[in-house]
Amino acid sequence: MPLVQAKCTNCGADLEIDNTKDAAICPYCGTAFIVEKAINNYNTTNQIHAGTVNIYGGNSADFVIRGGVLEKYNGAATEVVVPNNVKTIGAYAFRNCIGITSVVLPDSVQEIPEWAFCGCSSLTSVTIPTSAQKIGSCAFFGCSSLTSVTIPTSVRKIEHSAFSGCSSVTSLTIPTSVQEIGSFAFSECSSLSSVTILASVQEIGSSAFSKCSSLTSVTIPTSVQEIGGGAFSGCSALTSVRIPSSVKLIDNYAFSGCTALRKVKIDGEPEIRSSAFKECNIQTVEASEAWKKKNWNAFKNEQQSRNGGCYVATAVYGSYDCPEVWTLRRFRDNMLDRTWYGRAFIRAYYAVSPTLVRWFGTADWFRSLFKAPLDRLVQKLRQRGVQDTPYQDKY
Repeated sequence: MPLVQAKCTNCGADLEIDNTKDAAICPYCGTAFIVEKAINNYNTTNQIHAGTVNIYGGNSADFVIRGGVLEKYNGAATEVVVPNNVKTIGAYAFRNCIGITSVVLPDSVQEIPEWAFCGCSSLTSVTIPTSAQKIGSCAFFGCSSLTSVTIPTSVRKIEHSAFSGCSSVTSLTIPTSVQEIGSFAFSECSSLSSVTILASVQEIGSSAFSKCSSLTSVTIPTSVQEIGGGAFSGCSALTSVRIPSSVKLIDNYAFSGCTALRKVKIDGEPEIRSSAFKECNIQTVEASEAWKKKNWNAFKNEQQSRNGGCYVATAVYGSYDCPEVWTLRRFRDNMLDRTWYGRAFIRAYYAVSPTLVRWFGTADWFRSLFKAPLDRLVQKLRQRGVQDTPYQDKY
């Protein structure tokens, strides 16, 4: 018979009662009371000692609560409401509870700790209380069914990988209260199409939104001073971005692999580090004349990539967008890229080709040297069914 601390709801006497029963009678005043209410009365009116374990739930083992800390959820319910006497959610408390679909947390909870809901692959909704100030590292990592996230205005910090791999989330608003977005915080949220970051965040952590392959728009506030390394790398649907004047640094690989990125507007004069825009297809850059004069060449060098040009083929045929080059680009993306030796050739080609074209690309002998073999290759590819219609690069 497990005995737990309780307090009579009528006279306030401290009791030890059997928590497997629904009701009991106070030996001091003779009043009947509901057991769970008496336990809650004790926890809310007395200092909770770390050694006290309170167990609640339909099968008396759903929640393990020690000193106001929910240490572990062992239940089988799909919809979970955490008891109001819980002050803290323990790390790993709901980890890999794959049957849970929704969770409601009480207003007494001040943070969602590390790994708390990691691997809850059926979780579709969670109510984060307005008292929460921090969402810990990997708190919702891999919650692949989570469709929406409402971050309350009480939250100040979103830590490393907090929502990484939440592949069903479609939109996100970061409230003004948040001052820090940790590295990989929303990485691989593959359905995320729009992100609005409201003014307060000073730094977007490294790889914070990396591989969000459906992301088409992002609003960066004027509070941001640094865009971390790889922050938006691999966001292959992102078409344009505006960098506010507050940004002082765009770190390494910040937008690398944003293959649909066509337009960048830079309001200030930030430092751009190595490969910040690698493997993009930027066609328009709006920036101050002072910035262009100082950084234009370096910025243009960042654009050299697979879809920045076919280099030799472009020099031979005079355009990156012509039937012959469209055929060759399909060959590159759909055939060569499928094998390790094909990928090795691509890397070697794009390592050497830019230099050759820069030195000899305008020479007649250079174009004549490569035109005949390229013509033969294009003809063979067309015979094999490779099309020569307008083409959008895959990478």
